[in-house]
Parts: sequence; C-alpha cells; structure tokens
Amino acid sequence: MSDLIPNITEADFIKLLQQGKIKELKSCEVIGEDYSFTAIIPHGDMFAAGYGRTQAEYLGVKTNIVGGVNPDEILTNQPSVQDKKLANLAKARAVAKANREAREVVQV
Repeated sequence: MSDLIPNITEADFIKLLQQGKIKELKSCEVIGEDYSFTAIIPHGDMFAAGYGRTQAEYLGVKTNIVGGVNPDEILTNQPSVQDKKLANLAKARAVAKANREAREVVQV
C-alpha cells in the first residue's frame, strides 16, 4: 500500500464510479481482494493531464509485455493469444506425430 497517495477499496471506487464522482477524486491506490491498481486522475492544466497519460501508457506497455489479455477478448469470450498459440502448437504436434507414424508405416 502506498504512503504517498490515498487508498480506497475496490467497492468504494466502484460506488464513486457509478455516481459519476471520479473527477472529484484524487489519484489513489485501489485495493481489491487479490490485486491493487493505481488510478491516476489528473487535475490541473492540459500539460499535467498529457504527462500523466504518457507515463501511464509507458508503464502499461511495459507491464503488458509480461502478460495479460485484451479487454475485448474477455468481453466477447474470444480465446486469448496464449490460448491460440497453445492450440496451434497442439495442432503442429499432432501433424508431426501423424507424419512420423506415416513414415514408420512406409518403412515397414
């Protein structure tokens, strides 16, 4: 938990989001049961908002390199890229096995 910015629970954050009061909120750390994230809410001039967005995009790209699923894949129940890779790998292994078996039959 951060000492520099305020903390808020996930349930309270969702309540404020539904009430449309997010713009009034300071940037804060949102604490969930299994995770936490930092909500950056820029106040001030456009430079501050642009700088905050740039820094958030940089950190987002940096963390997305490690993993995660695109929101549209979750919302539409599409298989993730990792699932597609595993399915393609399974198909490639099946084809390789079939080719090996076919060569063994021909050699006999």
